[in-house]
Amino acid sequence: MKIERRAQDGPLTVVAAGGEVDAYTGPELLEALTDSLEQDEGPTWLLVDLTEVQYLDSIGLGILVQAAKQAADGGGALAVACHTPVVLKVFDISGTRQMLGVRETVAEAAALLKARKEEADREERGS
Repeated sequence: MKIERRAQDGPLTVVAAGGEVDAYTGPELLEALTDSLEQDEGPTWLLVDLTEVQYLDSIGLGILVQAAKQAADGGGALAVACHTPVVLKVFDISGTRQMLGVRETVAEAAALLKARKEEADREERGS
C-alpha cells in the first residue's frame, strides 16, 4: 500500500492511498489520517483519495468512519474520492456512502468539503 499526504487549497488536506486497505495495511492509513487530523489547530477538512485503492475491508471502513467522526468532532469534515466498483460496494452495503461523503472524483470530493466549510463558516459568523 502506498500513502501520500499533501496540502491542497487552503485548509484542505489530502491523504491518498493506493493498493489494498485491510487488516495488514490499515494501521498505516490510520496513522496518516490521525496525523493529518491532529496536525492543524482548528477544524480539519480531510479528503481521502481512494481512487487507486482496489480493495477495502471492514478494518479500512472502520478507520474511515473513525477519522470522519474525529474530523466532525473538531468542527471539520471528511470526504472520500473513490470510483472502484468493489470498494464502492463496501460503502453501499455498509450504508456509509453518505456519511463519508463518497464521491467518484477528487474534484467532486473537494467541492463537497468546500461547501461544508463555507456552511460552517456561515454558521460561525451567524452565532
